[in-house]
Amino acid sequence: MRSVRWQEARLCIARGAQSITAVFYATMGNVERVGKLLYRAAMRVGFGPKTKIHGLGDGAKWIEDQMHHVFGGQVKYLVDFYHVSEYLAQAAEHSWASEKYEWRREQEKLLKQSKDEEVLQTLKKRLPMDWELAQEVKKQQKKGKKQESGTEKREEETGVEKCYRYIFNRKSSLDYKYALDNGLPIGSGEVESAHRYIVQKRLKIG
Repeated sequence: MRSVRWQEARLCIARGAQSITAVFYATMGNVERVGKLLYRAAMRVGFGPKTKIHGLGDGAKWIEDQMHHVFGGQVKYLVDFYHVSEYLAQAAEHSWASEKYEWRREQEKLLKQSKDEEVLQTLKKRLPMDWELAQEVKKQQKKGKKQESGTEKREEETGVEKCYRYIFNRKSSLDYKYALDNGLPIGSGEVESAHRYIVQKRLKIG
């Protein structure tokens, strides 16, 4: 009998600002292993005590944590713009369906100007009236306290709620204006595409 086992392969990349050649590392290990490999890749492209690091990731908390753990104050981390845009698309479908494309583009323009607070305020107007109460219930449940009467579990979050939470929890990693003003990428497409031509290609060998 054949058994199938799934395991995530994690890929990291480092490239000098003026270089077209990148250094890649991949691992099946844990997030700490990824951090060590990311540091090794950075060293190979010239990382030093005064090097400024422009970090990019898909929004997963562990990526940001490892960036700061490995590079400390030398890194300025940014959430991949296109992942944020996908959340905006979900919100647009839910509450701005008649003008979803225009609304989404407007929010993207605001984010590129690092005006994420304006985006949050726009989203907040479309949140359910009991949204804040639901968040407090979740906090209490995490603390192990009994759920109070009248605060029964709500249905799955809407696209607006998911988008608001995603952006709110990543406010410190949305300075797209700084990146654009300094000619730095705001998308992690290079590493995303590398999953196909490095990881998948290697797995198919043999």
